[in-house]
Amino acid sequence: MTQKNVDVVVAGGGTSGFAAAIAAARNGARVCLIERSTALGGTMTNGLVPGINSMRHQPCRTVPVGLSTASHESNFSGKQYIKGIAQELVDRLLKLKAVYAHEGESPVRVNFDHETMKLVMDQMVREAGAEILYLSEVTGVIKDGDILKGVVLSDGGVIHAKTVIDTTGDANVVALAGAPWEQGRHNVHNHTQAASLYFLIGDVDLDKMIAGMDPYPTDFPDVYREMLHRLWGEKKPFAMLSFPTLMRKAIENGDYPPPCGTSQTAERGFAGLIRPIYRNGKIRNTTMHNVDMAHMCDPTNIPEFSKTISAMREFVVKYAEYLRKYIPGYGDSYLLSTAHQIGIRESRIIIGEYKMTGEDTLEGREFLDAIGWCGHAVDVHDDNGSRDLEIHEVGGSGAYQIPYRILVPQRIDGLLVAGRTVSSDITANGTLRGQASCILMGQAAGTAAALAAKAGVAPRRVDVAHLQKQLKADGVVL
Repeated sequence: MTQKNVDVVVAGGGTSGFAAAIAAARNGARVCLIERSTALGGTMTNGLVPGINSMRHQPCRTVPVGLSTASHESNFSGKQYIKGIAQELVDRLLKLKAVYAHEGESPVRVNFDHETMKLVMDQMVREAGAEILYLSEVTGVIKDGDILKGVVLSDGGVIHAKTVIDTTGDANVVALAGAPWEQGRHNVHNHTQAASLYFLIGDVDLDKMIAGMDPYPTDFPDVYREMLHRLWGEKKPFAMLSFPTLMRKAIENGDYPPPCGTSQTAERGFAGLIRPIYRNGKIRNTTMHNVDMAHMCDPTNIPEFSKTISAMREFVVKYAEYLRKYIPGYGDSYLLSTAHQIGIRESRIIIGEYKMTGEDTLEGREFLDAIGWCGHAVDVHDDNGSRDLEIHEVGGSGAYQIPYRILVPQRIDGLLVAGRTVSSDITANGTLRGQASCILMGQAAGTAAALAAKAGVAPRRVDVAHLQKQLKADGVVL
């Protein structure tokens, strides 16, 4: 059984966790990273989400026709707000032809090869000096009053630490430690935003798919079709709307699968985007699909959510058949793979030293304890499928600052949180949960944990000015 004494334990090697481990180790801490699967990266790897969104300001005012969404993967305009470990990751992938980017510069949404990402993340963590324990999970905590002293692992082992960083995605350590949290819209019930099981479709004829837009000017206005034809002609990454007219026809014919947990059939919920994947320096004839397919679910209720997972797999198989039957270019396609990890947009949210609000993000507010900037649009998916996707462009200069206090849970010392479970309301969480901002928060949490260990103080007592100085030195834009 594992028995260790370290400075920092990072629970969860996903989007935030890998960055937290790197930052803590580089700043002199002894670090152990706990990951329950066999790969780092979370949704970016095991979840098949092939895009780090948003390294820059994410424009979305033209979302009704999908114009800005179409070009995010190849759009380098405006200021890049997130760099640091996130940009370092992109640069290393670029050397392996596993990402569409420029050296030192990323587009709004970074299209990458998730298999190569697994290797690069592992290398970066180990090179920083952190230890990785795969196939391990935190199942208990060690406390002295309201001070967290370590964690108990699934193999019965124990790791004592000065700080534990919860990057589980579900605030599992927070719940075990007794720190306060909330869940669900207005805390009325535990149901959260729609969940998705990402999947890949192979042998897609992209020429036919792009040409297939032309007979549907209502779905794809002239300016939209012109952009997609241009991007495809230049062999640049792109994303496109699903074919709404054809989807409605399939619904009428009973050929479109209803999402789990609702009687609605994607008429109001998010009906998905089509994104060709980028591998070895080229766009391939494989497309990634993100569709709202499970509503009224609670990801923390394992018995019930297990049934939801089964329903989502059934949905995917039926959706692949719908694509073959209705969508141009998919006539000879096949279901290539489904993600090993479910795309959960929301579960537990901690109650921290500060609760970030939708107004903070939409007005582009700045904070004295800022740990970085974020330009990700507010993106809230409905919980029950009765409302449309809620998307708002963030205001101010095109980004807002993220305060350190939302990473610090109330009541329990020796604990930090990074990722989509940070202290926020549902609107703010709809932007904070983006991959780029999660990497940023992970870097900040890891840096703060290392500084706390050096100073012999609780993470909530870290000198914020010192933290900001170190983040700047490590490439974070402040």
